[in-house]
Amino acid sequence: MRKLIGRWYCQIVALAVLLASVTFTPASLPPVESCYFRSLTQLPCPGCGLTRSVCSISHARFGDAWGHNPFGFVIHALLLSVLLWPLLARACP
Repeated sequence: MRKLIGRWYCQIVALAVLLASVTFTPASLPPVESCYFRSLTQLPCPGCGLTRSVCSISHARFGDAWGHNPFGFVIHALLLSVLLWPLLARACP
């Protein structure tokens, strides 16, 4: 299992997600028709707006990102840390 989910695999996925978030804008994403979690539980979904939030952060629209989903800041920081971890590990022995 360690070979399947290795360090390079995680970095490639993080890079792909960050490049996609820079490429797309929240307005270019398709509209959300319905959320299964919200329709089943009648509770606010913790994941709704997360993609739009990460895209907004990549485009430096921090107010919009907070409005879409505040947890997007955590996801964006985690993606950056996974991507930059090898550089930081080399710089700080």
